[in-house]
Amino acid sequence: MAAILSARTAGHRGERLLLVALAASWLFFALPLVLGEKTLILRDVLTTHLPMKAYGAAALAHGSVPAFDTTRALGQPFAGNPNALPYYPGNLLYLLLPFWSAFNAHYVLHWLLAFLSFRKLARELDQSGLAATMAALTYAGSGYVLSCLSFYNLIAVAAWLPLVLWGLARGGRRGTLWGGVACGLMLLSGEPVTAALAVVLMALVAVERHGWKRGLAASAAVGGLGLLVALPQVVAAARTFGFTFRGAHGLLAAQAANHALQVPRLLELFLPLPWGWPSELGRFGHWSNVTPITPYIYSLYFGVVALAVALWALRARWRWALLVGASLLLAIVGGHSGELLLKLSGGLFRYPQKLLLWTTVGAALLAGWGVDRLLRSGEVGGRRESPEGGRGRAVFGLAVGAGLAACTAGALFLWRGPVRAMFVAELGAGSDGVAATQQTLWLLGCASAALLAAGAAWAIGRRCGVALVGLQALALLQLAPMVATDRVDALAPPAPWVERLGSTRSVALVSNAFPPWTRSESMRAAESIAEGWRDARLGLDPATGALHGLTYPLAPDLDGIFSPLQALLNDNLARFGWPARIQWLRLLGAAWLVRAEDGQPPPPLEEVTAETYLRRHELYRIPDPAPLAFWPREVLAAASPIAALGMVNRLPDPLATAVASRAVEHHPEGRVEILAVEDDRLHLAVASAGGLLVVQRAYFPILEARLEDGRRLATLPVDLVLLGVEVPAGRHEIRIGTSSRPEAIAGIVSLLVAGCALLVGGRRP
Repeated sequence: MAAILSARTAGHRGERLLLVALAASWLFFALPLVLGEKTLILRDVLTTHLPMKAYGAAALAHGSVPAFDTTRALGQPFAGNPNALPYYPGNLLYLLLPFWSAFNAHYVLHWLLAFLSFRKLARELDQSGLAATMAALTYAGSGYVLSCLSFYNLIAVAAWLPLVLWGLARGGRRGTLWGGVACGLMLLSGEPVTAALAVVLMALVAVERHGWKRGLAASAAVGGLGLLVALPQVVAAARTFGFTFRGAHGLLAAQAANHALQVPRLLELFLPLPWGWPSELGRFGHWSNVTPITPYIYSLYFGVVALAVALWALRARWRWALLVGASLLLAIVGGHSGELLLKLSGGLFRYPQKLLLWTTVGAALLAGWGVDRLLRSGEVGGRRESPEGGRGRAVFGLAVGAGLAACTAGALFLWRGPVRAMFVAELGAGSDGVAATQQTLWLLGCASAALLAAGAAWAIGRRCGVALVGLQALALLQLAPMVATDRVDALAPPAPWVERLGSTRSVALVSNAFPPWTRSESMRAAESIAEGWRDARLGLDPATGALHGLTYPLAPDLDGIFSPLQALLNDNLARFGWPARIQWLRLLGAAWLVRAEDGQPPPPLEEVTAETYLRRHELYRIPDPAPLAFWPREVLAAASPIAALGMVNRLPDPLATAVASRAVEHHPEGRVEILAVEDDRLHLAVASAGGLLVVQRAYFPILEARLEDGRRLATLPVDLVLLGVEVPAGRHEIRIGTSSRPEAIAGIVSLLVAGCALLVGGRRP
C-alpha cells in the first residue's frame, strides 16, 4: 500500500511539474508581447485587425462604439462588423494598457484560456488529470489553434468553445447557464461561421451525456442564452448587413470553395510543415503549388504522439472518430463545387478549411481518452479500459512506426537528387532551392517522428504518462515557425513620410487597390514576413499608419461589408486610366498617393519624395482634394449607379457638379462650416437657399442627418458612393451619425441576462 501511495504521489508531483513547465513556456512567449516589446505579425493580425482595433480603441477612449469606421473607405461598418469585436468585453484592455500590449494580450490570453478551458472540458468528460493535460495541450498547440493566432476573432472562438462544451457536458442549472454565457462570449468574439460550426460539437457532447431529447434541448438552451448575451452584436450586424456587398450579393462560387483542403495536405497529420514556413518568403520559399495560396489553416498537425495514442480510443469513442474523418472529408470535398456549398449553407459559408475545427476538437479529446486507455487499467469513467495486452500492442505498433519513419528519413537523405527532382516535377516546388528546403523539412520531420514514436513506446511501456505528455509538447514545438513576431520598435514609430503629410492625412495606396491597378507590380523582395511589414510601413500601409491618424478613403473590401456602390467603384477603378482615377481620388478627399515602383509609367502627379527599403516607394501629391463636406454649384440626376459612374468620369470638376441618385432642387450658393468631428459623427453648420449637401461619408441607409430641432433630413447617394443630405433654406446646424439606441437596448438586455445567469448559476443547488 505504501508503495502504491508513493507512486501516486510521485505521479501527481510529475503532473504538477509538467504544468509548471507548460506555464513557463507560455510565459516565455507571451511576456514580450504583453509588455509591448514584440507583436504578432502573420496575415490578418496586421492586415485586418490592427487598423480596426486602433480605430476602436481610440473611439472607446471617447466612450463610444461607432457604427462606422471612417478611416477606411469613408466609413465601413464597424459595430456591425464581426471582425471588429466591437462589443467584446476584452476591449476594456485598451483602457488599461498601452495599445500594443492590449492588442497582443488579447491573443496570448485567449491562447492560454484555450488550454485551460479544454482541460476543464476533458476532465468533465471523465478523463484523468494527465489525460486532460494531453488533450488540452494537443488542442491549444495544434496547427488549427496556432493558425487562429493570426485571427483576432477566431482565437477567441477557439478559447470559449471548450467552456460551452463543458457547460453542456456538466448539464443542470450551472452547466446550462454558465455554458450559455460562454456561448455568448464566443458569439461576441465575432466569427459567425466558426461559431455556427460549433453547433455540431455542442449537439454531440450533449447527446452523448444526456441522450437525444435532453441533449438537444440543452444545446438549444445554451445557444439561445448565448444569442441573448451577444444581442448587441446581433442587432448591429442585422442593421447594416442588408446594405453590404455580401448581404446584397452573397458570395461567388469561387470564393466559397476557396481554401478547400487539398488531399496531399493530409501528410501534415504526420509532418508539421512539409510545404514551407508561413513566416519566410525568400529563404525557405512560401508554399508549394500543393497549396497555391497561403492556407487558411497553416497545418493540420496536432502531434504524432497525440495521433498515435488517439488511435487507441477510436473504437470506444467511435462518434468522435467519425466526426474527425467526416470533417477532413468535407473540407476536401467542399472545394469541388462552390455553388453546392453556397446552396447548402444559405449563401454564407466559405473556406472549407474552417471545418478543421471538428478535426482538432475530436482529435484532442481522442488523444486524452487514448492516454487513459493505454496507461490505466480497471474502470475509468464507467468504461472498462484496455488490459496489459493492449498496451503491449501499442508499444509494438509505435516501435514499427518509429522504424518506418527512420527508414523514410534515411531514404530522403540517400536519394537526395531524385527526391529533389520529384519535388520540382510532382509536388509543385517553384525552384531547386525551395525543393531542397522542403526535402530538408521532410527529412527532419521524419527523423523527429521516429524519435518521438520511439520515446512514446518507451513511455507507454513504462506507464510514464508525464514523459508521454512531455514528448507531445516536443512534437508540437515543431510548429513554432507558425507564430512569427517582430519588434514593436521596428513597426510602431511613424514612417518618415508621416510628418510630411501635414494635417491632411488621407492617403491612397496603389499597392492596396483591389482589384489591382497594375498586373506587373513586383512582389515584396523580402526574406521574411517581418521584413515585408517593415517595407510596407515605409509605404504608409494601414497596418501601422492607422495608429498615426492616416485615413484610407479608397480601400479593399476585406470583409465583404462595403456597400455594393463602393464595390462597383473599386471594380471599375482597376479598368480606368490615371485621369479618371485622379478624378475619383480628389472627390474622395485623398490628398496623397503612394506607389511602389512596378515598371509602369508613373501617374501624372507631382512627386514629393521617394524612399527605398526593399523597393522604391514614391509619394505623390493629389491636387485640390474635396473637403469633408461641401456645397456643389450644380446637381445632376443619374438613372442608375452605372450611369452615375460614367457621369462623374466626364465631369470637368467633380467638386463643382454633383451627381445624385434622384432629382434635387438645388441653389448654387451655400456655405458649409465644420463644427465638430468625433469618430463617425459630424456636426456641421450650413447656410444656403436650400439644396444638396455632399459629405465625405460612404452612403448607408442607416446614416441619419438631423437638424438642431431633431427633424430628420432626407439622405441619398451622391457621386455613386458619397452621402448627400437635402438641406432646407436658411442657416442650420446639422448632426450626422447613426442612432445607437437599438444597440444600447440590446446591451442592457445582454448585461441583465449575463449577470442573472452568472448569479443563479453560481448558487449551490
